[in-house]
Amino acid sequence: MKLFNRLLSIITPSKAPEQAPLDEAAQQAANHFSAGVELHLSGDLDGALAAYEKAVSFKPNFSEAWYNSGNAWADKGEYDKAIEAYTKTISIKANYAEAFSNRGAAYNRKGQFDRALEDFNKAIILAPGMAEAYVNRGNAYDDNDRFDKAIADFDKAIEIEPDYADAYNNRGNVHARKGGYERAIVDYSKAIKLNPDNADAYNNRGIAYYRLNKIKEMCADFKRACELGVCDSLNWAKEQGYCD
Repeated sequence: MKLFNRLLSIITPSKAPEQAPLDEAAQQAANHFSAGVELHLSGDLDGALAAYEKAVSFKPNFSEAWYNSGNAWADKGEYDKAIEAYTKTISIKANYAEAFSNRGAAYNRKGQFDRALEDFNKAIILAPGMAEAYVNRGNAYDDNDRFDKAIADFDKAIEIEPDYADAYNNRGNVHARKGGYERAIVDYSKAIKLNPDNADAYNNRGIAYYRLNKIKEMCADFKRACELGVCDSLNWAKEQGYCD
């Protein structure tokens, strides 16, 4: 399974530009924005979206609120609405690299690879040190069977951020798709070392072990993945008589 969670990070109030003193409208916008972030982090996406909408009603050019709104729509799987929000963000702040990267991810989810690639390239031009943009572009290359380019982007992300667990996991996926299961296992193991609660990395490593006929190791990983909430592979393995 490909991990996609890092790219939809939200802007918290502490990261938002400070304004002092705030007029009444700006203060109302800031209050609703803060409420939206709390709701967003708690998983209440509809509540977060309502709060972000309130924020931009008081401050229409509140780029961070538009950006977070895009993230909430993307978290809901509403990619057209996410793209609209990211596009609004970019219209306000043309150098907003994260908005280009996340809009590219939304385009990729819609199967619009060329538009996604254009946005990822723009994000990387604006922020060459943003590892997430390389991971997003690597995911898009992977989805379009351009495996060598995908690996190069994951390599770059890891060069920038050596502790980026999802980059290792996703690079492992590409190695596995190319039949390089031993190399995939090395990457999945690194992802697990960096994030021991990474259910998908355990699940993916278990699949690689299966491809290498290492059934004992496969079962151990599938069981751990299930303990962390991903149980489909373990259920399949039990049905096939591989695991008890």
